[in-house]
Amino acid sequence: MFQELLQRIRSVGDQSSADTAPSLPLAVSALLLEVAYADQSADPAELDEIRQMIGKTFSLAATEVDALLDESAQYYQGSVGAQPLTRAITEAWNEGQRYELVVTLWRVALAQDGISALEEHRIRHIADLLYVSHRRFIEAKLAAKAAISS
Repeated sequence: MFQELLQRIRSVGDQSSADTAPSLPLAVSALLLEVAYADQSADPAELDEIRQMIGKTFSLAATEVDALLDESAQYYQGSVGAQPLTRAITEAWNEGQRYELVVTLWRVALAQDGISALEEHRIRHIADLLYVSHRRFIEAKLAAKAAISS
């Protein structure tokens, strides 16, 4: 009886994780939103940075970007962490593309007046899950700062 119940629970968990695997655009935009909301509020400048990056990266029109961000926000609110999101990205993107995503995460954090400790912590965690080394993590931060200041 107990083994049968345990098997049912495992099969439901397997089905739900397979059914809810995020698409690449959804995963990227949800991670960007995670950084924007790390300090409990997203500044309009942060959201503008996210919109520009998503539109450019995935060649989407403004209405498509807004729809994707709405879907990403819903997905993120119902998720249990960043691992399914980063898994979708590491399976699809090479190290260079993942590094550029980390640069963009930094740009989102910098769009508001400076980087909060919560934002930095989230970016570090995401970079680790994306298999971006600490050296490249720091390079990404410096690259984002240079891009913002120019």
